[in-house]
Amino acid sequence: PQVIEIHAKRFSFTPAEITITKGETVTLSLTSDDTTHALVIPDLGVKATITKGKVTKVDVTPQQAGTFKGRCGHFCGVGHASMVFSVQVKDK
Repeated sequence: PQVIEIHAKRFSFTPAEITITKGETVTLSLTSDDTTHALVIPDLGVKATITKGKVTKVDVTPQQAGTFKGRCGHFCGVGHASMVFSVQVKDK
């Protein structure tokens, strides 16, 4: 599967938005640049803790097209609420 690298740091994800294709599996390779974070995308079944110094890999196979919102699921400081992520799922 395609691998997409995502870096988490206070208070953002880089990239903050990705585009993937319905029905195709992608691996999210998650790394923290500073402290513990988590990537939570409820509608895609993603809930992964991201620990500094360790790569966390999550496979995602979206079953429907649309825009799916994610966020940091581990309190990481005063800007935590602004740490958001978006997945655009397109039809084949």
